[in-house]
Amino acid sequence: MVKKKVMETKESKLKKEVVVPEFENSDDGSPSWYHYVIVLLVIFGGIWIFSFIINTYTSYSDVKVIDAVGQDETYSYTHKIGNITYNIELSMPLEELNKFNFEIQPNKLDILNTVSFTFSFGEYIGEDNGQVSLASTKLRRYLSLVHFIKFEQEDFISNLSPSCENSTINNRVVTFELNSTVSNSYVGEEENGCIRIIAKNPKEMPHLIDDFIVSLLKNE
Repeated sequence: MVKKKVMETKESKLKKEVVVPEFENSDDGSPSWYHYVIVLLVIFGGIWIFSFIINTYTSYSDVKVIDAVGQDETYSYTHKIGNITYNIELSMPLEELNKFNFEIQPNKLDILNTVSFTFSFGEYIGEDNGQVSLASTKLRRYLSLVHFIKFEQEDFISNLSPSCENSTINNRVVTFELNSTVSNSYVGEEENGCIRIIAKNPKEMPHLIDDFIVSLLKNE
């Protein structure tokens, strides 16, 4: 009997030493108010995560790269990379665009490794400037939507200032030039990262930008 009492005493001491944490309840035994808050936060958090996943997939499953402002006729070009489908509005059918055989030097890695772009324009030449504006708008929208490049107002400079001399690999200057002496319009790249977009006439400038964008998308 003595041993049994000793054992019961030890058990009672152990029970007193082991404290099992419990949620604090209200006086009537029901969970306190902050337990309901925690449950609601978990529920709303789950709904937010689910909604974020759905919206992200929807946003990037079908991306319209260019809304071709200023063009009377547009032709759709679709290119898929992974789960992302890019819809580009071209100034002419792709088959016709390929016939120009433009030389395009910059590749996709050149663009991906660039932190910022500054667009530099030549002297205003009447109606010709409208074609240059259209071309630069298309390229800006492509870089913004596909490569997430942010542009500020100071990134658009007239009279070719800054020039290619101010360009670096990380912060590239892009010049839009009209030069009737070249045999064929092209997009060139200087050693310091400057991208020169040179068209032999104003009408070819938007076509040249279209070909440049298509070449970047194809160059995976």
